[in-house]
Amino acid sequence: MVNGSNNKTENAKEADQAHDQTDDLEFWLSPSNQVPAVPSSVEKPQQAQEEPPSKSEEKSKKKHKKKSSKHDKNNSEKQVNGIGNSDLAKLTSSPAPPALSLTLLASNSSLKLSYDVRRVPMEPEKMTVGVSFCNMGATPISSVELDFLDTANVQVVKDNPDKGIKLEMDLEAGKVEDHLFLFQINDDTMRQMIRGTATYTFKSGGQDKLDFKLLFKGSKFMVAESEGLTELLSKGVLEHASSLTKPLPTNYSGTFDQILAKLSGGINFAVVERVDSTAYMHAKTMKSQHSVAFLIKHNENKGCLMVDGKATHPSILATLTDEIREMDIL
Repeated sequence: MVNGSNNKTENAKEADQAHDQTDDLEFWLSPSNQVPAVPSSVEKPQQAQEEPPSKSEEKSKKKHKKKSSKHDKNNSEKQVNGIGNSDLAKLTSSPAPPALSLTLLASNSSLKLSYDVRRVPMEPEKMTVGVSFCNMGATPISSVELDFLDTANVQVVKDNPDKGIKLEMDLEAGKVEDHLFLFQINDDTMRQMIRGTATYTFKSGGQDKLDFKLLFKGSKFMVAESEGLTELLSKGVLEHASSLTKPLPTNYSGTFDQILAKLSGGINFAVVERVDSTAYMHAKTMKSQHSVAFLIKHNENKGCLMVDGKATHPSILATLTDEIREMDIL
């Protein structure tokens, strides 16, 4: 990692600039095709894959089996979907569950749904979605049943493909419950979306519904990769290219380090190298292992970022370029 110094002589600065320009040319000289618009994924209904129920409760002592048989049956369903916070750590590499970074999914006067999407370590074809249920009304909610419309590229994992996922709740007014759901991802080269409906039942009787669209951004499929970029460039396999000029907010006072942290963290990339106001980022898709690289330049005089991308697949490059374009740098 080479960082610029403020005490360079004019000759040294000119040499550095010439070196940087040469590096940029060498970095992106491999043959490439300009990326077309992101192709739309085809939503083709498909039955969800079945997953056997958990056997963790089989290790319980025999003297407790009869007493907790009903409780164990409910828990076996929640090991696949509707997992509570205490089980979140089992699907993450860290010893404690990470804090959810929630995005609004859907809401009305009775119920608000927020969600967060994460990869499953060691299972590149799986994603977890943490959903937060908040009672926005005055009437307690006793249960919520979720029905997902599977597509060819995304399916919810559940025991019975013919039934929804029913969650028994004690959701008083203003209270919140968090549950975890597991999804099979068949295509990680573009953003995916799955539609669903939450049917909730009030303790006092009666039901209502809330429709939603669950979005899996392309950046959620990326795994930061700090190695191997030089070799990929030398082989010329990053044949698809994109280019973007992103204006920064007026009177933006953040440093280039802050910009890099925002960009790399926002799309799950690793900063491979940084020279003055130029940096290279690299990541791979979690399942198909397609590589994507971005060259980021901060033009302080024009108040903008110049972003050049290269990748082994055009769709994921176009998807990520769009995410950078729409990203709030502040």
